[in-house]
Amino acid sequence: MRSESLAIVEKLRALDEAAVPHLRQPTATECGPRSDEGVQFSWSVEGASPSDPQDYIDRAEVVLKENDYSTHQTTTSLNDGRPLHYLGADGEGRPKIGLGSSALNTVLQLSSDCAEGNASDLTNSS
Repeated sequence: MRSESLAIVEKLRALDEAAVPHLRQPTATECGPRSDEGVQFSWSVEGASPSDPQDYIDRAEVVLKENDYSTHQTTTSLNDGRPLHYLGADGEGRPKIGLGSSALNTVLQLSSDCAEGNASDLTNSS
């Protein structure tokens, strides 16, 4: 699961390394009130704004579709009226991806489905 997440992030980084810096250690969250209900991992990283945020999102969408993700794009406005381009992606048994890009920055978020284990596994394995 984690190696697949890192592989898709590397493909997005290849489009613009300043927009998507290297991922840090993920955060782990228990899936339910009991520790044996599994764990969900999530990553979030903020990078620079690409020279053309819409073009970056369009190219990222091509990469994700080529890797069997279903995608959807939306455009909203920042508080100052500039566009914020957002790309959401989901793949069967893969982490959900959210990629936002604007004149201010680029934000990439990934979150896994619940998996066996517990949140303390992350700290014990590093």
